[in-house]
Amino acid sequence: MPQMQQIKMVISQPTSFEQSENICDLLKEKKSVIVNLEYVNKDIARRIIDVISGAVHALDGHIQKVSNSIFLIAPYNYDITNEMAREEIKSKLSVSWLKNNNFND
Repeated sequence: MPQMQQIKMVISQPTSFEQSENICDLLKEKKSVIVNLEYVNKDIARRIIDVISGAVHALDGHIQKVSNSIFLIAPYNYDITNEMAREEIKSKLSVSWLKNNNFND
């Protein structure tokens, strides 16, 4: 009976720019990473995301913003689906449709 490969997800809360390399290494190891940037200032957080985004692009991975300071980083073999975003888009489309089609009674 074949054994299933265990999928690993890591939660990272970097406190310095230097830790961005560790996050990129996890992505290279085909691990998904939740990156919480609450513990670094805005400029450092931007630099970390820049480096991670480069690695994501180079490795054909995925990055999804979950909140202002939390990002989901996944390797190429993961599929990230955001149901909340879909519902939000649908509601915006239906609202804009109603606004554009004013019915005069």
